[in-house]
Amino acid sequence: MVNSAQNTHKLTNVQAMLLQTFQFDLPEIELLEVKKVLSKHFAQKAREEADKLINDGTVKLEDLGKASKEIINDRGSYLKKIRSEGSN
Repeated sequence: MVNSAQNTHKLTNVQAMLLQTFQFDLPEIELLEVKKVLSKHFAQKAREEADKLINDGTVKLEDLGKASKEIINDRGSYLKKIRSEGSN
C-alpha cells in the first residue's frame, strides 16, 4: 500500500465519486459486475474515439493495430511511453 505522505496526487473526480459511492464492501460477484460495466463503458469510448480518428484520417487502421499489439505485449512500457509524451 502506498504511504499517503508519499502520494501527493489528488484524486480525480471519478476516483472521489467511486469512493463515495462504494463506501461499503460488495459481494465478489457484484464487484465483478461493477468492473465489467466500467470496462464496457471505457471500451466503448475507446472504440468511438478510434472510429473518429480513422474516419477523419488522423490515424490509419494499421497504426491502431500496431499500437494494440504494443499495448497487449508490454502494457507497462507503453504506459510509460505515452505518459512521457504527454508531459512534453
